[in-house]
Amino acid sequence: TTLSRTSLEELQSLCSEHCVVADVTLSTFHPHYPKKVPGWTVFPVGEFRTVLNTPELKLALTNGCVKAIHRATVYECSVVFKEYVNFFYEQRMEARTKGDQVLATLCKLMMNSLYGKFGQNGRKYEKKYEVMNDDIKSWLEWDADGRTLHKYRQFAGVVEELQREAESTESFPAIAGHITSAARCLLLDFIRQAGESEVFYCDTDSLFVSERGYEHLVGRISEYQLGWLKKEWESDSVTIYGAKDYEIGDKLKRKGVRKDAIEVSPATYRQVQFRGFKGMIQDGDLNHMEITQITKHLTRDYLKGTVDPEGRVHPLVFPHPDFPDP
Repeated sequence: TTLSRTSLEELQSLCSEHCVVADVTLSTFHPHYPKKVPGWTVFPVGEFRTVLNTPELKLALTNGCVKAIHRATVYECSVVFKEYVNFFYEQRMEARTKGDQVLATLCKLMMNSLYGKFGQNGRKYEKKYEVMNDDIKSWLEWDADGRTLHKYRQFAGVVEELQREAESTESFPAIAGHITSAARCLLLDFIRQAGESEVFYCDTDSLFVSERGYEHLVGRISEYQLGWLKKEWESDSVTIYGAKDYEIGDKLKRKGVRKDAIEVSPATYRQVQFRGFKGMIQDGDLNHMEITQITKHLTRDYLKGTVDPEGRVHPLVFPHPDFPDP
């Protein structure tokens, strides 16, 4: 059910018994709520419009941050994927016990990847016509009359056009949205328990904390308990440059940079790149695997907030001139 008009009281009541996705305007002093802007997701303070799923919507309602409700969609709710997750978690634990790291990793990927399929964008190639040659290629065509860009590919004598749809077959974005919302709320709960001043960095499902922060979290750390934190490492030396870009002792994490890349200058790396199947079609050559040397430079400009001289990140303040609300 989609509601175009509803009150705060009604929305609170709906959230207690149903799952809700709501388009709301918030006013907050705390960077706890996601907002989608071109290129990424930010967690600002101030007043802004965003879409929240039940876990974060409940948090916003409890904190009195919801100032306007533009639209809300209400769903019947139930626990999903319980048997699926329990099965693969048992398989993963058994594989770890046997020392089968490959199977353990595959089970982890199966557990972590399923929810995203329900939020997948729709895209497929539709057959347009057949040709009398075996050329392999892809190309773009601009329709001047309709002012639209069309993408085509040719393979095995068939020309196909890429069709984009809002959602893929059997998708259900509310499922994916609720799972990520619940995960962020759980991570926020961990941060609060550790102490915000004791947390140096957080990612999708991990925290970098001080020794004191770790002690605060000890009761929620387990090697085997599903949904709990697990201790991965400890170090006296950590350097954080940005999201997914840090050094832990002699361990390096660089998003987009291979482990065997060669550092040619500060923040600049040289590495090999393998041409994928899409690239082979674009180049019209399926007979050779092309390997090239590329150079990657990490700009290390953090744009999701403001970094102070001590390295602390402060949230963006909305309204923001670069990201106006619709």
